[in-house]
Parts: sequence; C-alpha cells; structure tokens
Amino acid sequence: MRRKRTERSSFIFMLYPYAEVFASVVGEYIQENLWLPAANWPEEEIRYRSYARWAAYELLEAIDCNPGQFCLPNDVLTWLDGQIDELESLSDGSDIFTAAIEAYRGIGLEFV
Repeated sequence: MRRKRTERSSFIFMLYPYAEVFASVVGEYIQENLWLPAANWPEEEIRYRSYARWAAYELLEAIDCNPGQFCLPNDVLTWLDGQIDELESLSDGSDIFTAAIEAYRGIGLEFV
C-alpha cells in the first residue's frame, strides 16, 4: 500500500527510518489481509472488515504522529499490546472490539 508522502513525513522518516519500515509492514498487511469487501458481502462481514481496517489505520496514524516512539519492532508490539488491553477492558463482545483486537494480533505477528 502506497501512502501519500508529505514533505513533513519524508523529513521525519529520515530521522526515524524504522518507523517508515514499520508503516510499510502495516500497509502491506492491510493490502493483503484487510482489503475492501465487495458490496455483495454479508453486512456483518462488511462491518467486521471495516472495524479491522479502522484499527490498522489507527496504528499507521500513531506511527505517523509519533515516529520516535517506534524505533524497534518491540515498540510496535508494546503499542499493540496496550491497545489490545484497552480494547479488551472496554469490550462488550461487539464486533468493533473483536475485529480491532484480531487485527492488532494479526499485525503483531508480522513483527515477531
């Protein structure tokens, strides 16, 4: 997945090159595992996929906004673990929490 590069992000990723690598890994995960569903899919699957994509884009946003926080693969795993813990504490069994947790776990496997 190609993300639009801004002058700011290019400069920041020069300072934190691993953040760009991590963002690329997450982007590839989205492209390979969380592609957009077809319109004829069941509504619950469309919702589930949308929630999972939202969670993955939250990680991309975190990397873009705080690249210095993501210097090592373990930093990504720590962030994911924190998000999973938070979502599990908030979870009421609804699809949005389940999809987000599963997406974060899937992305985490890319970093181990």
